[in-house]
Amino acid sequence: MKIRVGFIISDKIYIERLVSTLNRYYSDKLEIYSYTDVKVANESVENQRLDIVIVDETLQVNEYRNCCMAYFVESPDIDKIEGKKAICKFQKVELIYKDILALYSEYSSRITKRKRSGELAEVITFTSPACGSGVTSMAAAFALNCSLNNKSALYLSMENIPTTDIIFDGEGKYTLTDVVYAVKSKRSNLSMKLESFAITDSANVDYFAAPKNPMDLHEMNDEDVELLISELKSMGLYDFIVIDADFNITPTFKKIIDCSDKTVIVVNDDERSAHKVDRMNELMKVFVNNEDFIRTASFIINKEEAAKFDWSTCKVITKSGAVQGTTFRQIVDILANNQEFLKLY
Repeated sequence: MKIRVGFIISDKIYIERLVSTLNRYYSDKLEIYSYTDVKVANESVENQRLDIVIVDETLQVNEYRNCCMAYFVESPDIDKIEGKKAICKFQKVELIYKDILALYSEYSSRITKRKRSGELAEVITFTSPACGSGVTSMAAAFALNCSLNNKSALYLSMENIPTTDIIFDGEGKYTLTDVVYAVKSKRSNLSMKLESFAITDSANVDYFAAPKNPMDLHEMNDEDVELLISELKSMGLYDFIVIDADFNITPTFKKIIDCSDKTVIVVNDDERSAHKVDRMNELMKVFVNNEDFIRTASFIINKEEAAKFDWSTCKVITKSGAVQGTTFRQIVDILANNQEFLKLY
């Protein structure tokens, strides 16, 4: 299924470049019609049965009733014109495409279910009973490692205070706040909405930007979390959904674990971590009805110095010494090159 989108723009050079670039990257997603003459557009748009028409803000066109209209504007600060969505035309084509997806998923009444392709994504959750063990750095490193090995991944931070925006460097205007709202509204075209919200990092990893308010993420209950993970798995876009989650005893965390194909516990090689892992195992016997959680989970031993503790009873996929870097992203990039992550594939 392709979105039938029309552009009405008098600037011939701009529209030629825009259409050429969109066709180069999104020909399998978009069926594009372009017009530089308003009169021709007025006569043609209704007959073409377009889904979306995007009009330059300087032009006067008919009120097209059988499709969704939006305006191309020069300023990124304009949200709407005459009640219709405004899209900044001076931004990356990827972001224009995301705006088209968001517009289509929000306003089209003809979509009832999106056609999906490919196998379900595998969900891998990184967590730890011991704070400060490096869960976020390892989860992000695994997502980057996927990209290095030609696997597609989406990183989803379910932390109380996400640090996503200091790890990844993509551009986009949507955040986890938009994700929460879309999930709770339970729209039938949720998967397309989620695709439009995802931001792509320079290393080709997708992610959702941190919410506008950290409390927004807590608006989701366990049913919302299950719906979100289910939709992300079924989109046909990713090999892996990488979840970064704080360890806690809540229905939402239990749902994350229940929906995960694999769980990775990140711990430091110290007495505190060893003690907390033992206590976690006892807790998980009751909480997720798993008699021996530490034997079914995978472990990463972080900041190992001299093998102080015996982790032989755990399924350890890798051990990592302390990593030095000027920025958090530099540390994550170094960790991402650890090919022991391949054991999780």
